[in-house]
Amino acid sequence: MQQKRPLANSKKKEKVAAEKVAQEQAELEAKEIARVAAEEEKVRLEQAEADRLAAEEKARLEQAEADRQVAEDMERIRQEGVALEGQRAARWDREKAAADNEAQETLRKQEEELKRIEDEAADREAQQRLREQEEELKRLEEEARNKKEEAERLAKQNAADAKKPKNAVPAHLAEYFAEMNAKKNEPQSSSANLDDPGSKSKQVWNAQTGRFEEVFDDDDDEDAEQTATQSKREELLRTGWTLEIVDTVQMEPPPGTKKKKVYTAYIIIVKARGADGAVLETWQVHKRYSQFRELHNNLAKYVKTARVIKFAKKRYFGNSMAPAFIRQRREQLQTYLDAIGDVPEMAHCRVTLNFLKRDGSTHESGEAM
Repeated sequence: MQQKRPLANSKKKEKVAAEKVAQEQAELEAKEIARVAAEEEKVRLEQAEADRLAAEEKARLEQAEADRQVAEDMERIRQEGVALEGQRAARWDREKAAADNEAQETLRKQEEELKRIEDEAADREAQQRLREQEEELKRLEEEARNKKEEAERLAKQNAADAKKPKNAVPAHLAEYFAEMNAKKNEPQSSSANLDDPGSKSKQVWNAQTGRFEEVFDDDDDEDAEQTATQSKREELLRTGWTLEIVDTVQMEPPPGTKKKKVYTAYIIIVKARGADGAVLETWQVHKRYSQFRELHNNLAKYVKTARVIKFAKKRYFGNSMAPAFIRQRREQLQTYLDAIGDVPEMAHCRVTLNFLKRDGSTHESGEAM
């Protein structure tokens, strides 16, 4: 038993030693494999790095080639642009020169046309002056003939009157005296009779009509002054006028009228102007809406143009004294007066002159506003 135990230990040691040698051999083989793998990995990495460097160099070369190509293309495009700009500038110069020539030609033709028109206008003006002179000469000759005929008629009438008895009644007064005698035989009325010594009227001879006319003596001086003023204004208005409604005023109806309602009067500044446009005289008149409407209606009777001019409409409902309404109507009436002034046959119509030459604030004429 004791001899078998050392033998077993010896085998065991040999086995351990063999295992140790095998393990060392395996480790050496593993290390060799690892070294070989490391070397292969190193070679692979070196090859990869070489490939990368080669690829980068190739990419750099390609990029450089591409940049060179782009630079060449840009230079070519720039040169083409310069050439194109030069062509465009040359074409623009040619077009500008052509346009300048055309403009000069057009201007020359326009100057020639203007000169021709001026010559024609001068010829027409000369012909017009010649016609006017001929018409004026004919008018003067006609006036001379009429004056001559009137002088001959008066001479014959004077010769015939000289042959009549001195107490004979002139023919142009016979009709008047017949009327007077007929009136004397008529029954007396409540109104003043022509022969009534208490009547405030008188008979005045009118040389233009060849008749006696009845003139009332109430406030002779005042009426004469008003008549003279209105006659003067009418003469001034015939040369030209301008109107402006400057304000409005609320007025009471005149005493004795049926209307008791306050109405609006429009204050009109009338400026009579001469042939050169200078203001000869200025006065103001007060007119109410109903007087404007009466003017419009009367003008429409005599002047066809007045029928198409827009006139401010009458207000049947609402407050006619409202400031906004009065302001609107004032603007409408001013527009209407301006329209009258633009039409000579309306501006110089007697209806218009009568409307402008006397104040209407104390005259009753129809309805209030």
